[in-house]
Amino acid sequence: MKFKLYTEVALTTDIEGTLFKKGDVGTIVEHYVPNDKIKEHGYTLEMFNALGETLTTIDVAESQIKSISNNELFSIRTLEPELA
Repeated sequence: MKFKLYTEVALTTDIEGTLFKKGDVGTIVEHYVPNDKIKEHGYTLEMFNALGETLTTIDVAESQIKSISNNELFSIRTLEPELA
């Protein structure tokens, strides 16, 4: 497992079928090991709005997330009104 539970990570790509985009930050709440159906490690992320309120959870592959480094800044973007 590359990433530890309950750490914050950033998305490296837009997540198809969701409102989440590259650079959005989530917290790892579950880890999945590769098997016959899953070819790489996977994670469930809890996603929050800018106020820290939970929006939902999403499942991502390890290749879709990265650690956050100390030379990166948070940014704010507006969600579609019907999704907020």
